[in-house]
Amino acid sequence: MTSIPEVKSSARFVGIVGMPNAGKDICARFLEEKFNYLSIRMSAIVVEESRKRLGTDGDRHQLQEIGAELRRQYGNGVIARRIVDDWVPRLVANAERKIGKESGMLDPKSLHFVFNGVRSSEEVEVFRKEYGSSFCLIAVCSNFETRYKRAMIRRRVGFDNFDREHFRKLDNSELELGLGDALGLADFYVVNEGSIEEMLEQVRRIVAP
Repeated sequence: MTSIPEVKSSARFVGIVGMPNAGKDICARFLEEKFNYLSIRMSAIVVEESRKRLGTDGDRHQLQEIGAELRRQYGNGVIARRIVDDWVPRLVANAERKIGKESGMLDPKSLHFVFNGVRSSEEVEVFRKEYGSSFCLIAVCSNFETRYKRAMIRRRVGFDNFDREHFRKLDNSELELGLGDALGLADFYVVNEGSIEEMLEQVRRIVAP
């Protein structure tokens, strides 16, 4: 018989916000692997929309266009709204099926979620209105040069031909979406200028004080 491990954390819903290459993915993976959070990447909602419209996951430019169109049509909180209304209930239902609904072992209220890639104050507002004090927002912070060096080392798709000017433009495009406002609304700030272990220890102290 399978059960979902207990999550020993004071925050049931965690949002992660940060500039490109600040360390958001590492933090989300840490919560997923060490504290059994169910992780939802905010951009996955745009990828899902791309599959509906284009039949593919879309490249970086296409996803930016689709995301911008969604926000123009439904407001800047649309991605968070879809997570609340669709993705979280879907994950709860999947967990129930996995364990077996008749077992009585799963309380949906025991599931914990991390939302990776919050981008605007409107998204924060959606999560706080829905989840209240059960939601906290963690900002992962690194300076421009640190983040640029990481991008050049990793050479991820979409960053493989970036120079400093392109990377700064990417920063500016994120800020235009409202990322700066979202950063200012964080409940906790994690500094990622040292080792990964140092950063993750900060995250651990937030979710499991």
